[in-house]
Amino acid sequence: MMPAVLSEGMSLADLEHLRLRLSGCEIAMIADIAATTVLGVSSALAHPQEHYDQLCMQARTALTYGGRPRPYAVLAGPLGVRLHLRAPDHPDEVLCLVLPRLADVDLALHQAQAALTGRPLAGEAPDGP
Repeated sequence: MMPAVLSEGMSLADLEHLRLRLSGCEIAMIADIAATTVLGVSSALAHPQEHYDQLCMQARTALTYGGRPRPYAVLAGPLGVRLHLRAPDHPDEVLCLVLPRLADVDLALHQAQAALTGRPLAGEAPDGP
């Protein structure tokens, strides 16, 4: 059975792989911020749907604040970092990451961009024969 494709060719397995690559990442989620719909989630802990819906709304607000669309947003607080990144070919689809307080945001952004575009990460072989 083929894994469900979420965005830019990402599957639930891809979300899980990304979450596990990012040390301490609690949630990796794809959402459609225009429809405010969660499309797929990989989470270290089970959360109620309302938690994911709230993360989707937070992404929408952060990426459209001031009426100007942004390619990504980083929200940092005492409990952690939330990174929201638009899919390059589908700007209403967003990858949301919930990271620990001391996360390497540059590394997370690089890995998230690679995941959205299907590029292999450093040290990984590209898909194919």
